[in-house]
Amino acid sequence: MAARLGRQELLNRRPAPTLSFVIDEAALRRPIGGTTVWRGRAAVSLSRTGKR
Repeated sequence: MAARLGRQELLNRRPAPTLSFVIDEAALRRPIGGTTVWRGRAAVSLSRTGKR
């Protein structure tokens, strides 16, 4: 848990680190956790990109 919180701290710092990812379509369509979980994951991803 400490490692996870440490990673989140890095992502939330200012100035934010520059990151780029390539995510294949199959990973985006994989039904993990149901609709509520998927929407939450999508919202976090969008908020991190600033393209909301």
